[in-house]
Amino acid sequence: NMATVAQITNANKIPCIVGEENMCLNGGLATLSLDYYTVGQNAAKQALAILKGEAKPEDTAVSFIDAKDCKYFINEKVAKQLGIEIPSDLDATLIGK
Repeated sequence: NMATVAQITNANKIPCIVGEENMCLNGGLATLSLDYYTVGQNAAKQALAILKGEAKPEDTAVSFIDAKDCKYFINEKVAKQLGIEIPSDLDATLIGK
């Protein structure tokens, strides 16, 4: 559905800040996205503990990734379409050129 949302927001010059990198690739302007590799590592550690009998699913706490494991992404094409200038010193990955 992101492509539909982006079609409407971008046509109306409304910046759409999204929840993760793929939404940005599909027309969102920018995101501070979680790193799926890190999320997968955390899930694997929890699953392994359960499979080894070291933990029970019902006792396993929800885990969160640190902000340091998130990355900024900006869709350069959308920024240009919206007339938004991206600072050259911004620590972000430019996508959607």
